[in-house]
Amino acid sequence: MTPKILLLSSLLMAQQPPLPSQEGSLWDYLDGAKINDPPETNEQPSDELIAREESAELYDSALFDHGPPISFYDDPSKVLTFDPLYLDEIDPNDFDIPIDVNDDVIRWMKYFLGPGRKYYSRWLGRSTQYWPMMHSKLEAAGLPKDLVYLSMIESGYITHAYSSAAAVGLWQFIAPTGKEHDLRIDWWVDERRHPEMATDAAIVFLGNLRKSTGHWYLAWAGYNGGPSRVRRAVKRHGTKDFWTLVEKNSFPTETDNYVPKIIAAAIIGKYRERYGFTNIKYLEPLQYETVGVDANISIEVLAKCASLSEEDFGKYNPQLRRWALPPTPKSQTIYVPNAKTFKKKLAKVPPQARLSYKRYTVKRGDTLSSIAARHGTTVQVIQSTNRISNPNRLSVGTTLLIPPDGMQPVSSPKIKSKSNTSSSSKKSTPKRQTVTHTVQRGQALSAIAEQYGVSTKEVMAWNGIKNANRIYAGQKLKIKTTKSIWITYTVRSGDTLSGIAEKNGVSVAELRAWNNLKSTRIYAGQKLKVKK
Repeated sequence: MTPKILLLSSLLMAQQPPLPSQEGSLWDYLDGAKINDPPETNEQPSDELIAREESAELYDSALFDHGPPISFYDDPSKVLTFDPLYLDEIDPNDFDIPIDVNDDVIRWMKYFLGPGRKYYSRWLGRSTQYWPMMHSKLEAAGLPKDLVYLSMIESGYITHAYSSAAAVGLWQFIAPTGKEHDLRIDWWVDERRHPEMATDAAIVFLGNLRKSTGHWYLAWAGYNGGPSRVRRAVKRHGTKDFWTLVEKNSFPTETDNYVPKIIAAAIIGKYRERYGFTNIKYLEPLQYETVGVDANISIEVLAKCASLSEEDFGKYNPQLRRWALPPTPKSQTIYVPNAKTFKKKLAKVPPQARLSYKRYTVKRGDTLSSIAARHGTTVQVIQSTNRISNPNRLSVGTTLLIPPDGMQPVSSPKIKSKSNTSSSSKKSTPKRQTVTHTVQRGQALSAIAEQYGVSTKEVMAWNGIKNANRIYAGQKLKIKTTKSIWITYTVRSGDTLSGIAEKNGVSVAELRAWNNLKSTRIYAGQKLKVKK
């Protein structure tokens, strides 16, 4: 056996124990699972074993194809000391945030380059949507541009990211902190979701934390665990060194990990090609302009004027939570690809066709029928506008959007464009689908009809019923409805909540709400309600 093969065999005989499995992480949450930090264990392989195995992999092809470099024969042990993390090549001068490299940082680097690699790849792909805007704002404020990695760790660059602590958006503000920084958060709007608004607030918050704590690591700890906790820790232990405070158990485990996680993310992001992130599909940044519009305009109309689908309009305006702009203030700002074109199209839409909604709070004794009659509209219109699946479950205190008299939100006037023909002025007719309803004990035909947004006479005609009072439990009725239908989805092995949401054209938030899920963790065999 040649010396080369003997050497390779000895290297390959050094087997590294398996790394501990990751039961969940922040990025599992963002992609449909639970949040957990990578656990520490006493069974980690020694540095020597890691180096030997990685050296074997490094020289595997070289030994058999081209042979090792000449230096290998002069000093094999020196050549085989391979550092896959390139720690000696990390230059703190390449960053505008402080960079310490210790065991905690190394642990997170290994995670991002190992089990968490798929998540980090996705973050990089999404990062380019927001980095130009974030870098510009951070630089203008005199703050480090590398603070973008804090946003990466917080949200993975998902505008609708929502944590178990009810933190929202790219910078994960909880409601009180968001409101303290002038972000509007109410039934209509949540500005924590808008990248630019949230970045402005984060810049103010982080700048103040840096001034009050005296060091970026403590500022980050305050961002994660609260400024008061940091102040108490510094006062109690008489030091502003973050790592010393960690050793003294001053912070929760999440905060202990938060700072090294940001440092590790920044190192890998700065040297991404070195760490093998070379085939990333980067997203283009959204190019938008701001425009002022009146209150109470339908999102459908706004989207059409912007030449966007409602879904794409939502990507430009993720802060909007309802199907119309709020009633106040009278003038509001939205974001569109081309403000000039948008204004021209909106000017052609008559004020009465912009679907100005009223707000109505359900009172004791109200029914959808009585509310509809009071406002000169129909049960179907109210159900469609507010996405009410069961009209018999109307809770006192619920706020409903009521379109103006006679207006149909599902068929608002078409806006003429090059792609529209002369038929564009006709009202669109919602498509009906036939469903089968099984009559429950004590159910009246009028209640069934109301449930599906149709009339009692229509149900009688479709089913050949001559007397509305003569139906029985267990009877099957055919109903033609424009309402959304509920289906049951059985979770399969390997499914994630985000995958199921994407497959069914809904959001993770909707799935959680429909099924009363407190987290995104699901299991095989679980039954989920999905509205189609």
